[in-house]
Parts: sequence; structure tokens; C-alpha cells
Amino acid sequence: MATTTQRKTRKGPRVRVSAAARRKEAVGAESADGRYGLLTAALVGVAIGAGSSLLFRRQTSIRKRLPEPGRLRGYFDSAKDSLDGYYESAKESLDSFVDTELNDLRRAIKRRRRKLGL
Repeated sequence: MATTTQRKTRKGPRVRVSAAARRKEAVGAESADGRYGLLTAALVGVAIGAGSSLLFRRQTSIRKRLPEPGRLRGYFDSAKDSLDGYYESAKESLDSFVDTELNDLRRAIKRRRRKLGL
């Protein structure tokens, strides 16, 4: 006489859950406010610190930072000279680049025409 065992039939799929997920379900999902509380507090602290340092620092007058009016002309002249030099070198390099590219394009057009028999 053979004994038969009946298998239990499942009513749904078998789902495996990690231990961390089980703990989270037991405790309950945190709200968005609770998750970002520490980050928000840190950002508020940084904002308050930066604002207070800007309010309480010593203000220096603009006259202390600027040189005498006669010396400004020398600064502007030297700046103009250096900018003129930069402008000329940039213009020359751009011109040479454009010339090189145009020559390359002309050569490519000639090769294509020869290949097509035109």
C-alpha cells in the first residue's frame, strides 16, 4: 500500500524579502520630511553662517581699494597694450586656421570631381 502525501498549493508567488525591507515594514516608511531633516538643518546652518559673516565683516571703503587717479592711467595703458597684443595674435592664428581649412576643402572638392569624372 503506497502512501501519498499531498502538496500544499500556493495561492500566490513566493516573494523573498530582505531583512532590511522587513525592518522597514515593521517600523513604517519614513516620511520625506524625516529623511531630509539633517540635510535641511545643515543647509540652513550654512546659510545663517554665511549671512552673519557678511553682515558683521568690516566694510572697507572703495577709496582705500582704488589707487590714485594719476596712477590709473598707467594701468589702463598697460592693459590696453597687452589686450592689443592678445587680439593681434588671436586674429593671426584664426586667419591661418581659416586659410588651412579652405585649402583642405578645395583639395577635397578637386578629388571628388576627379572621382566623379567632372
